[in-house]
Amino acid sequence: MNGRPGRQRGVALVAAIFLIVVVALLAGFLVSMLSASRTASAYAAVEARARYAAQSGLDWAAHHVLSNPATADCSAFPASFTLTGGGSGGFRVTVQCSRQAVTEGAVSYAVFDLEILAEFGTAGGDDYFRRVLDAAVVVRP
Repeated sequence: MNGRPGRQRGVALVAAIFLIVVVALLAGFLVSMLSASRTASAYAAVEARARYAAQSGLDWAAHHVLSNPATADCSAFPASFTLTGGGSGGFRVTVQCSRQAVTEGAVSYAVFDLEILAEFGTAGGDDYFRRVLDAAVVVRP
């Protein structure tokens, strides 16, 4: 017979190596995509916790201001505390307050501008998350 079939033996080896390389690249890409997806999900969960921690600070500040409207002031602010337990545990919450007296005709009332900062982790670090909420609370004596 002739010598041609012997020259084609290396083609199968080259095709097999090519397929192995392509499959390995696809597997590496899928692993990196899954890792990025997992990281994004974890960040979204911590961001939600930050939002709820800031909302807790806002609820606390509004309660403090509204608990005694006749003598409401910002003397207890700035206030800082760390939440413990539950989903927002470990967040540091800082509440700032400013009070404005408003008179419209014969009606006088106070407007409290509240700024709440909820932080987790070390500033500048990969584990640092923060959420800021601003709210106005109107108190009529």
